[in-house]
Amino acid sequence: AEALAAFQVLGEPEMEAVAWHQLGRVAEEGRDWDEAERCYRESLRLKEAGNDLAGVAQTANQLGLVCQNAGRPAEARATYAEAGAVIAAHAASAPAPGRPTVAPAASAPASRCSARRSTWCSSGPVRTRESAT
Repeated sequence: AEALAAFQVLGEPEMEAVAWHQLGRVAEEGRDWDEAERCYRESLRLKEAGNDLAGVAQTANQLGLVCQNAGRPAEARATYAEAGAVIAAHAASAPAPGRPTVAPAASAPASRCSARRSTWCSSGPVRTRESAT
């Protein structure tokens, strides 16, 4: 929690996202599903804002585990599917070996990531695609 506060003061959203993720892991280990979900959602919000697709996929997977462990298997499946889609988008956007790793500012993965925000970065319980429409 101290690291989180420090990253917030320093204006380091990437590291703040990591801290939120780690707090989610701690809550998950303690079987505090509500707190774990809250922390993972905050981490997802920050990772999506920073277009960290690999981080989004990792945190979304953890959120799926929380849903599963909290007895919400349908939400867990939907969250795992979304994480898989982000992983696929990340893999598709990865440069070929030997190619530069700098992407244009308005890359396609950013829009794919943004489209998923309504699924897992809303307040309240995780929503499936069907319930989000």
